Amino acid sequence: MYYFRYSYRATLRFTTTMATISMRMYYWLVLLSVGAIDVTK
Repeated sequence: MYYFRYSYRATLRFTTTMATISMRMYYWLVLLSVGAIDVTK
């Protein structure tokens, strides 16, 4: 039972970290796209 709880918390933390990284990468991609559009204009 303890192992199951630990595994669940580790999976939750891993998922949260991956979501944060993907969100940050998507945010920078949008910023770069907007910057490129502004530069071309």
